[in-house]
Amino acid sequence: MADPTKNEDVKLVTGVDDAFLAMKTTAETTGSAPVYDTKIWRLPTIKKVGFKGNGKSVDVYASSKKFTTIAQETSVEVTVSHLGFPVELLDLMRGEIAKNGVTFTKTVAKTLPEFAFGFIGDKADGAKDGIWLPSVTLDPAMNDEWETAEEEFKEVDLDMTLNASGLRNSQVYAARYSSLRESAATFSIDDFFKQVIFDDTSLDAAASAVTTPEA
Repeated sequence: MADPTKNEDVKLVTGVDDAFLAMKTTAETTGSAPVYDTKIWRLPTIKKVGFKGNGKSVDVYASSKKFTTIAQETSVEVTVSHLGFPVELLDLMRGEIAKNGVTFTKTVAKTLPEFAFGFIGDKADGAKDGIWLPSVTLDPAMNDEWETAEEEFKEVDLDMTLNASGLRNSQVYAARYSSLRESAATFSIDDFFKQVIFDDTSLDAAASAVTTPEA
């Protein structure tokens, strides 16, 4: 039986676990949902993930007193420190096609490939947080670095910047999971990352797949 008080606990953050990425095969429109590749890349090379949003709030006044506060966030800059990404995945994220092992990065303006990015946040006592960002692009600004090897190996951390925004049809920019919520008793962090969760319909389908035995 689930502990009805566990969602009242405060668990300290202990680290970041794997990241997940799925390319969009069909972008959403104002009247349709996005479609993602069935391949979910699981990346065990993540060192740190940071968010910097553009959120702001405005106090609204009426009858000479504060009536309410309106808040809005439309985009988030995501910084990812990592040990490396598969080159095939990087090509997909950049929208580049290799020929004879070579890709060409050009100065011309282009539409960036879109994808979903997510990661697991570890907390004390085995608790897990999960976040899916369903509409992300790779920041085109280059940030690569190489350094001369020395006698003693020195780990090199790489940095990547992603830009996350809301979906065009629903304005959802993040789906957030916590194993501490009472409603997560039958839906695990692994269930959350088996597919991209981006709205009620995708969440219901994922939850149904957990409770419905395979034929």
